Amino acid sequence: MLSLAASRFRLNSKAAHFAGAARVPAPEFTFVFRDRMDERYDLARAVTDGRFRYIRNYYPDQPWGQHLD
Repeated sequence: MLSLAASRFRLNSKAAHFAGAARVPAPEFTFVFRDRMDERYDLARAVTDGRFRYIRNYYPDQPWGQHLD
């Protein structure tokens, strides 16, 4: 956000700039995970390259949309 405002920012910052002049290129792969939703377990992993998606569901016997009480 600081690079959008043309503000000076620290060079030792570990943040990746997603917009503005200091924008870094997007990673080749994006990794996604899901472990829990409140008290319910919903273990899933995914990876995408922007074109294809691989999703691994570790609980195929449970529905994707879990009930919220």
